Amino acid sequence: GIMDWILLSFAIVTPMNSSIGFAFKRREEGLNHIAKIRSLVFGIYQAHSTWDWGKNGRENSPGVDWEKHSNVVLQDLLEICDKLCRYLTLPTVGRARHRMTLKGKEHATEAFDVMEELMLVLLTKVNHLSLHCEILKNHGMPGNES
Repeated sequence: GIMDWILLSFAIVTPMNSSIGFAFKRREEGLNHIAKIRSLVFGIYQAHSTWDWGKNGRENSPGVDWEKHSNVVLQDLLEICDKLCRYLTLPTVGRARHRMTLKGKEHATEAFDVMEELMLVLLTKVNHLSLHCEILKNHGMPGNES
């Protein structure tokens, strides 16, 4: 028989084209989110390491080691980024095999245990950042700037 090449090309090329387009769109969105996270992390660190707030600022806070404070904030931010990277690179466990097969259920359980542990660390570190902001406010930084 005679094959209709136009129909065949639409049947194969159109889905492939769409699939490739969706993949690039997801990649671009992911890169945008990473850039936003990077910017936020840098802003938070900069706020804790360099901001000063006039006559009630760092100069009038005797006994506070601001360099140590900045280093602790940096350590928390690095750990947040590390755990977030680990979380985002965990294997996908939302497929049917993860609900229907014994081995799949084991993989899903292992992944969920790791996710839970990572989320706990992330929430703890975000709470630490909040407490670090309270230190700045207790030493005179206006609440609307911290």
